[in-house]
Amino acid sequence: MSQDSKVLSRAFLGIGLILLVISAIIFYYHFTFTKSAVHTEGIIVDAVWYNNHSNDVDDNGSWYPVVAFRPTPDYTLIFNSNIG
Repeated sequence: MSQDSKVLSRAFLGIGLILLVISAIIFYYHFTFTKSAVHTEGIIVDAVWYNNHSNDVDDNGSWYPVVAFRPTPDYTLIFNSNIG
C-alpha cells in the first residue's frame, strides 16, 4: 500500500467513526424524546398567508396552518406551523 492510500484510508476511517458517534447521539436524543412525548391529534383551525420576502410586491408566499391540539383535557395548545 502506498503512503497516500494509507492516509486516505485513515481519513475515511476517522470520518466514519465521527459520523457513527454523531448518529448514536442523534438516536439517543430521539429515543429519549419519543419515550416522554405525548401522542395527540391536532386540528387545523385557520390558515395564515406569509409573504416569503417582505419587499416583494407579487404573490410570492405560502399558506401556513394554525394548529390546535389538547395534550391534556384541560389544556389547549394553539400554534402557527412553520411548514407551509
